[in-house]
Amino acid sequence: MISSLPRSLSFTGLVLLLLFLSIAAGALVPIAILAPAWQLRLGSTLINSSPIPLTGLALLHLAVYLDLDDPLLIRRQRIAAALAVPVVLGFLLLVPLLGTAVVRQQATQLKEPQLRLRQASTQLGALRAAVRSATSAEDLSQRLVALQAPPLAANQQNLSLEQQRLLMNATLDRAAVQIARQQAALPSANPWLVAPEILRTSLACLVLAAGFAALARRPHAERSVLDEVQQSWHEMGRRSRRPRRRSGVASPNDVMAALARAEEPNPAPERQHER
Repeated sequence: MISSLPRSLSFTGLVLLLLFLSIAAGALVPIAILAPAWQLRLGSTLINSSPIPLTGLALLHLAVYLDLDDPLLIRRQRIAAALAVPVVLGFLLLVPLLGTAVVRQQATQLKEPQLRLRQASTQLGALRAAVRSATSAEDLSQRLVALQAPPLAANQQNLSLEQQRLLMNATLDRAAVQIARQQAALPSANPWLVAPEILRTSLACLVLAAGFAALARRPHAERSVLDEVQQSWHEMGRRSRRPRRRSGVASPNDVMAALARAEEPNPAPERQHER
């Protein structure tokens, strides 16, 4: 009789995997693939919710371990383990993607205030030109309305054109000083400021890729992806440590072995004497 515990664990694992898929799908909307903010939001969602599918995969493996004869559990475990292989590759690809997105977002955040200050400087220059070229108080008022500038106060509208020019120039000078202060206070683009965040996300993606690789398995493979990678590294290490011999040159070990064989007695004469 098949115990109900393995199947309950397997079903719980499937529920956790479906929950992760729903969370990831929610982070995709609205889709803006080239926007760094969208890339960072998606990457943060995948990293923060990754314990859910890891737990689900572990439960599927545990269910098969508890009941090795249930074909349904084995089929679920194999399908989930095969689907985990592209997840491993996805987390590895997130390392350069999120690093680039962090740098691009920093550049965007610095570009927006610079653009606003340039627009304010352009507006300030247009207002100075309007004040300088106005021919009358009414003309100045019309020019200010055309430039969408705040109108003069009620007590200033009855002043002469020269008095209005003096007031407007003083106001524009104060605005120019404020713009200059804001420009001086803007931080410069420094990639070292985002280095801790890049390092944190990169380490998280690498650790998660290793975790999924321990539970992922290629179709018709007997071992996990992590075991296959470790074996490949061990084989490469053994090949690199294997001594290389030059053709035609005997190694010291070969010379010592040849001398030892030369000093050994030859058993052939004894055999002939016995005959």
